[in-house]
Amino acid sequence: MNKTKTVYVALFLVGILIIILLAIRPSFSQEKKQVFKVATEPTFPPFEMLSPDKNTLEGFDIDLMKAIAQEANISVEFESLPFDGIIPALQARTV
Repeated sequence: MNKTKTVYVALFLVGILIIILLAIRPSFSQEKKQVFKVATEPTFPPFEMLSPDKNTLEGFDIDLMKAIAQEANISVEFESLPFDGIIPALQARTV
C-alpha cells in the first residue's frame, strides 16, 4: 500500500471514530443522564443470564454494556424480551 492510500485509510478511520464518539458523547450539562434501553434475552450464559436469585441480569454482555454506559456517562436499562421480539422492538424504537 502506498503512502497516499495509507493516509486516506487513516483519515477514514479517524472520521469513523469521530462519528462514533459524537453519537455516544456524554452531556456536559447538569441535566438528567440520557437513558438507553437495551433489549436482551437472558438465556445465553455466560453472555446473558439471570442471577441465581432471578432478580438481576448478569453476564459478559451485561457487564460490557454497563462499562460502556459508565464511560459514556449515560444510564442503561435492560429489558428482557424473547429472542423473536428483539428485532420488532428495535424497529418500533422501544429499545
